[in-house]
Amino acid sequence: FVARRGAGGEWIPVSYAAMLDRARRVGTALLARSLSAERPIVILSGNSLEHLTLAMGALWAGISHVPVSVAYSLLSTDFAKLRHILANTTPGMVFADSPAFERAIKACVPADCEVVLSSGRLDDRRTTAFEELLLQEPGPAELNAHLAVGLDTVAKVLFTSGSTALP
Repeated sequence: FVARRGAGGEWIPVSYAAMLDRARRVGTALLARSLSAERPIVILSGNSLEHLTLAMGALWAGISHVPVSVAYSLLSTDFAKLRHILANTTPGMVFADSPAFERAIKACVPADCEVVLSSGRLDDRRTTAFEELLLQEPGPAELNAHLAVGLDTVAKVLFTSGSTALP
């Protein structure tokens, strides 16, 4: 289904079956946190296996996800675009693929919003390791949520580039 390079240059593949299992587990974890279109998961990450897994898990369980341009968190000095997106999406969870997003998270993400990291930790902020989401066992709630996904389910909220105004 997908692969990435490991630290030593070797390919780390994820098969279709493995991604389905990962999506179901993550979907279960997202449902347990009562995430929804009104409380989506915001993804502060470039392309990664974790980003894809979160998106697939959200899609599987009928939970909206909001991928955000990395520049809004890592290059911005005032985080105006990130603040705008967070204010308009009211996230129930924020994912970042590394502690490099710490400054943006501290400046913009409400203290009561769960932060999930694929690696590392943040100073002065409780975080959840991405791997914890994969420990969830799918069950009836996850299957029922998946079966309820339909044409009116909001899958993804994608903001414009914001090159001439706020996204």
